[in-house]
Amino acid sequence: FYVWFIFGLYLVYIWFIFGLCLVYVWFMFGLYLVYVWFSFSLCLVSLITKSVTKVTKAIFVIKIDLYYGGEHEKMSLGGDRKFW
Repeated sequence: FYVWFIFGLYLVYIWFIFGLCLVYVWFMFGLYLVYVWFSFSLCLVSLITKSVTKVTKAIFVIKIDLYYGGEHEKMSLGGDRKFW
């Protein structure tokens, strides 16, 4: 009886350590997945915002050129050829 009791405790201990290891491995795996997904989404977001800012800058510059293209010579003060 005593031997079986010690053996059972030993088995419980082994399963407990094994479960802890499994939990730890899954936890680290989940953290790694979260980290990979987070960095991937950050890269995507930065790429999207870079392209969007490039496009909006280009549109803004084109609008300024179209709007002030013929106007800024007339609007300039003191015979200066520049609007700003």
